[in-house]
Amino acid sequence: MKKPELIEDWKKATRLWSVRFGIIGTAVMGLFTAWPESALYLWGAMPFEVRALIPERFVSAIALFVFVMSTVSRIIKQRPKNERSKEPAAEPDAE
Repeated sequence: MKKPELIEDWKKATRLWSVRFGIIGTAVMGLFTAWPESALYLWGAMPFEVRALIPERFVSAIALFVFVMSTVSRIIKQRPKNERSKEPAAEPDAE
């Protein structure tokens, strides 16, 4: 697996809206983690069917992970899809 490369202008990443929204989302989830009573209020306001899909103890961790990864993934250099599909499949290790 190749090591991820940063985009050329990664130092200007805070100018990108996707990064800004990721930072805001991360801050909001950080506040919910610091003050869980506000998160529990919002959790209680959700329909039961939605709450049944997610274990309560993982809610803030899942959301925080998603926001952090959206920010990180925005600044990692990605090749076009057609270029990725031309690579030969990795062969399994022989034992």
